[in-house]
Amino acid sequence: MRVGFVWAEEPEPEPELIRTCPVDGTHSFSNTWQAPRPDGRLHVGTDIMSEVGTRVVAIEDGYIETGVNPVGGNVIFLNADSGDRYYYAHLDEYVSILPTTHVRSGMYLGRVGASGNADPDWPHLHIERHVDGEPINPYETISEICDGRRERNLGLLARAIQQHEGFYPGSISYDNNNPGNLQSWSTQIGTSRGFAVFPTYEVGYNALRSLLRASCDNSWTLLQLMNSYAPASDNNDPYGYASILARTLGVTLDTPLDEIYCK
Repeated sequence: MRVGFVWAEEPEPEPELIRTCPVDGTHSFSNTWQAPRPDGRLHVGTDIMSEVGTRVVAIEDGYIETGVNPVGGNVIFLNADSGDRYYYAHLDEYVSILPTTHVRSGMYLGRVGASGNADPDWPHLHIERHVDGEPINPYETISEICDGRRERNLGLLARAIQQHEGFYPGSISYDNNNPGNLQSWSTQIGTSRGFAVFPTYEVGYNALRSLLRASCDNSWTLLQLMNSYAPASDNNDPYGYASILARTLGVTLDTPLDEIYCK
């Protein structure tokens, strides 16, 4: 007897939600949700402070509408595929695009400005997030994707340095628990073959990350970082080293660290 099988069709997988920090450049922000504003208004968004002209990009995939109003100045509405709706305000300029054009997360939409009622001394992107027609505090979302990107870049940079330094069983860096081959650091417990020895790998890895963070005080580019970290005077090739790291991060040699991982 032949037995027939009926195979149920598998449901289509949900599309991956990709979010991108809407300000593609050096920026700062804080949680100002419900802060008082003139005329008795309350703040219902997050202000991402940045220089005039800094690139503004799509936070999610979706469709945009552009416009102008007295308060927001040059504005964009992003109707995201996720169902959320985002409002961008105070732009210096925005793209000329048809509302039927689908944009991808990270696509260029305009530039930071101080249009509308924004203080010209404090250019910024005001962004709101609306779910089911109601505004919700976007701070946690913005914090996760904007600060998270920098943390990921810092991790990628540290891992790329570890790989370039030859961290493998039997190597100096491996034996010293020193993935960055640091010569000295406050948490080391000794020195071996000219390099710091750390008690555990985790301590050595955190020392490397701390060194990279300390470099943020110098306003360096990626190439300048490697000129200091691996100078030619120590028989290193800082240009070649920086080129490898730039490819890993998808940036150029002259990209400021402020745009990669510094805050």
